[in-house]
Order: sequence, then C-alpha cells, then structure tokens
Amino acid sequence: MAEWEKQIGAINLIVGDLERSKAFYRDVFGLPLQHEDEDSAMFRFTDMYLFLQRGAAHRDGTSGDALSLAQKGVGQFVIFVDEVDEVHAELDQAHVATISGPADRDWGMRTLTLADPGGYTWEITQELPSASGPGMTPEEARVVLRRSRELRFLSPSSFGGPLLQGEAPSREDVAAAVALLTPEEADELAANAWRLWMTPPADVDGGRRFVEGRTSPLALYGAGLFAHRAGDIDESQRLNEAALDLADTPEATALAHLGLSRVAAERGDADEALRHALEAREAAAPLGESIGPAPLHVHATALWLRGDFDQAAELFEQSLAFNSRIGDHGMVKVEQYNLGFVNLRRGDTSAAILYLSEVADNALAAAALAVAKGDRESARELLDQVAADDLPHEDRAEAEWLRSQL
Repeated sequence: MAEWEKQIGAINLIVGDLERSKAFYRDVFGLPLQHEDEDSAMFRFTDMYLFLQRGAAHRDGTSGDALSLAQKGVGQFVIFVDEVDEVHAELDQAHVATISGPADRDWGMRTLTLADPGGYTWEITQELPSASGPGMTPEEARVVLRRSRELRFLSPSSFGGPLLQGEAPSREDVAAAVALLTPEEADELAANAWRLWMTPPADVDGGRRFVEGRTSPLALYGAGLFAHRAGDIDESQRLNEAALDLADTPEATALAHLGLSRVAAERGDADEALRHALEAREAAAPLGESIGPAPLHVHATALWLRGDFDQAAELFEQSLAFNSRIGDHGMVKVEQYNLGFVNLRRGDTSAAILYLSEVADNALAAAALAVAKGDRESARELLDQVAADDLPHEDRAEAEWLRSQL
C-alpha cells in the first residue's frame, strides 16, 4: 500500500444558496475568502481549506429550517477552541442562533452546536480539564464554578434531600475549587453547591466545613441548615439572622425566614415560628414553585405548634400533594407522618389511621396508630421504645400528649 499522509486538507460542502453560505463563513467564522467564481468559493482554516460548491440538488433551508436540515444528518464538523463561552458570547453578539449548549458533556468536553444555512452543523468544542483535588489549578476551579451555575435541585429549600437533577461535579472537586477562587467566586460556588452535601448520602459535617467562612446570604442559609441538622440551634439562628441581614433577593429572603422559622419551631416558640413562616411565604410568592414546598411545610408546622390543627391539616395536605407531584418520596413520608398526628389531634381517627399506617415503621407513629385504634397496651409498649430526648420539639410534644391519653 502506498504511503500517504492521512490528514484532511480540504472539505467540499454542496450548498443551495452560495451567497448566504459565503456570508455565514465570512461573518460568523471570520474566515478570509481565498477565491471565488460564479459557482464556488474557497475559504481557509488554519490547516484546511473549505470549498463551497453551488449544487442544484441541495436545497438550503430558511434561517428557521437550518436545525431541521441538520437533524437529517447532512454533516457535522468540529472545531476545538480554548474557551467555548467566549465564542458563544461572540455568536450572541452576531445574533447567530445555536442548536445546543454551551454545556459540559460526559466525555470531558464543553460544546455548543450551530448550523450553517445549508444545514451543516459545527460543534465548537473545549476540552475540560480533569479536576484532581489537591492538584487542581485556578483554571480548573473556575470550570467547577461554571458547572455549579448549572446545578438544579427539584426541592431546593428542603430540610431533607434536595433532589439533584442532572449531573454535578463531585464534592471533592467542589471543596478543592473553593480554596482556589477569589472570595466573591468562592461565595458564589458555596451558594450554588452546598446542597451537594445534602444529597444521599448526606454529609452534614463535610457540608459545614465547606460553607465555613462564606458570607453570601444563600451560603449562610446553607450553613444554618447544616448547623440545625447537627443540633447546633444557636449557631443556626445566628447564621440565618446573618443571611436575613444580607438578603438582597426574594429567594435569599425567603430562605432566611425559612431557617428562622425552623429554629423557632425547634425551641417551641409557635408565634415566632409562624411569623417567620408567613414572611417566608410572602417573599417566596414571586418565585412560584421553583423554591419548592418548604415554605408551605413550615407554615403548617407552626400552625400545628399553635394548636390550629384544622388549618395545619389543610396545609400539610397541600404540601403532601406538592411533594408527591415532584417525586420527593422522603417528604411524602414526612407529611404523611405529620398528617397522622394532626388528624389524631383534631379527632379524625379514620384519617389518622390512614396516614399513620404508611409510616408505622417509626416507633412514635406506631404508638400514635395504636392510640388511634384504641390499643392502649401496644401504645404504652411502643412509647417505651421512644427516646424522647432525641426527638424534635413537635415530636416531644406529641409523645407527651400520647402518654396523657393513656
């Protein structure tokens, strides 16, 4: 076999509208025109020529049809660049529509894709550095920051699992990156990514270390939530109050009040819990469902603590429906548990039995179920298994009430 260099020196694209295609490659790619005649044009990349050849058999689409042509598999080419987002900004300024991206891909590339008038697609590709913990560079840290801006959580205000959607950088990479960024960038990364430590398996101690020293209101809310989960209620209050002082968006304001409502509920201060819950719901109203059902949940909890069991049951039902719809199975169980107790308190034993039967693997819920069924002996035995000192305030109050019914 003859030896020849296996390198592409030129590509020839058959186009229907030569003038439109020439304008595209001249204006969008900034390529110099090397030669042209009535039926062709030649441009030059660094190491490759691009020929455009008029062909009657090739039918170009309108500007809105380029995507449909591309989807038919006309052809795709790839250009490697150092920074995809800079190219994207230039394309935006030139009003060039893209098909997809920029987005980080599983195979280690960040890409965006656009189509020329003939339906030929071009993928602009940047190789992502491999984040490597302690050996990470500042450039790699900024890649992690950029990826954190794309994180999405289905229930972002949840005290439990916030339900990560899509892919995310690892906790190790995020923790390494935060030490290499400017203070402002580190605050942004912490605000974007602290919920990764709440996703299963949760790591409360690791999360507290990650957000320690961060000063943005969203990061302070996360720090307050970690402190609450660790049982440090005083610190949780301090952090949420700091978050509220700095809050400059509806989301930050809603979350800070949310954290303070949880703190007040843990301390048994029903009025303060209700005040912050109402403030949280008011601030969250413009955000719609994007903030999740937690403001609704803390409002219901505060009403429960105040003894307003009818209104609490109504709001817990709404929260249960919300969590069922978004698939937060952990919070579905929480609201079934709460509805079991609230309905028992309001004298609706049928509803109490229905809900408590769903969570009877919990000793306190099983004791409440026994009370609802009139089985006092089983209720006493189950209550003896409950370590009251380890329960949150509202559960301690319910345990005491159950004992009073026996």
